[in-house]
Amino acid sequence: VSFGVVQDSIESIEIEPLRWNQLAEITVCLDSRDMLPPPLTKEEKDEITHHTAWRWFQTLSNPRLIYLAMHDFVTKQMNVFKTAESEPFTVWSAHDSTLIALLC
Repeated sequence: VSFGVVQDSIESIEIEPLRWNQLAEITVCLDSRDMLPPPLTKEEKDEITHHTAWRWFQTLSNPRLIYLAMHDFVTKQMNVFKTAESEPFTVWSAHDSTLIALLC
């Protein structure tokens, strides 16, 4: 089971370890199905989730970090809007975390 995390082999973990948000999503999914691996407790899963949320809020509350995280994306989106012939209706689709970052 990959949980949306691409890994060609076990060695790939040494090259690119799981990010906190990936770990949180995986553990929440496993917990919702009562499939947490035996060494991992629900309390540890909660700690992972809380730490991930803390990291997001640290990034989103820091003007420099939010600029670094979102500036290129926002610039590209604005260029699309500026070059469009006419847009009577525009739909943006993104992860909730991306939309929250845009609002900040």
